[in-house]
Amino acid sequence: MSGILWLASYPKSGNTWLRAFLQNLLTNADKPNAIENLAQFTKGDTQLHLFQHVSSKPLGELTEQEIAALRPQAHRALAQSSPDTVMVKTHCYLGEYLGVPQISMDYTSGAIYIVRNPLDVCISMAPHFGISIDEAIDWMADSSFDGGGGDDEVPYHVSSWSTHVESWTASDASDFLHVMRYEDMLYKTLPTFKGVARFLGLKPPTERIKRAIKFSSFRQLRAQEDEKGFVETSVHAERFFRTGKAGQWKETLSKTQIDKVVEDHHVMMEKFKYLP
Repeated sequence: MSGILWLASYPKSGNTWLRAFLQNLLTNADKPNAIENLAQFTKGDTQLHLFQHVSSKPLGELTEQEIAALRPQAHRALAQSSPDTVMVKTHCYLGEYLGVPQISMDYTSGAIYIVRNPLDVCISMAPHFGISIDEAIDWMADSSFDGGGGDDEVPYHVSSWSTHVESWTASDASDFLHVMRYEDMLYKTLPTFKGVARFLGLKPPTERIKRAIKFSSFRQLRAQEDEKGFVETSVHAERFFRTGKAGQWKETLSKTQIDKVVEDHHVMMEKFKYLP
């Protein structure tokens, strides 16, 4: 592979865990890599400095439409930043924003997409965005849901949970796309991460994969955050790595909340075996 390998997911669905695993696997680390170095190992696709790099004017002088139009140039710069595959984290919906594709296929080599049960996603989103669970459920059903636009990121389009998932998983091009469930990362850990390695064209020894899994475990990531903090922790939340579990919805959500999520996302939940 060469070009951009997208590490894609809806917010709060396991993207950081995947990035930590890949960092430990590909560096063949003999001790856990520091999570503070994740941003050096995997890039972000919406950071202001990336767009400023390809703009002839300060971004503050540009309209949102003009910033969006810079996206293909920003992706080209990412793809050309290394002769090898460049891994780029994204929460963008696979479609257009202000008439410009959010994912530039000309510079894309492939994508790994993580899907997580929306009944758990809403519980993780609430503290991260500083909102209630009911508000998170509403956001997840909102096709106009946008992200970014603050001090560090350009605006981008997320869309609803169902639309986001469908946009990335509708393709049957297995040579381009690898889809994985957060729950399988938890409960079928070794075969799931072996599948990631195979998709990347790698054949590492099982012990190397097991070591990368251990070094990127939730316990390890949370311990690092407790000791030194984590730059991606939201200003609204006490910590980024909360529980690292699945099925919290069974004890946390009310029947009304569960019914609302199922009503909003029934088709995609059925596809990924998430219906209660």
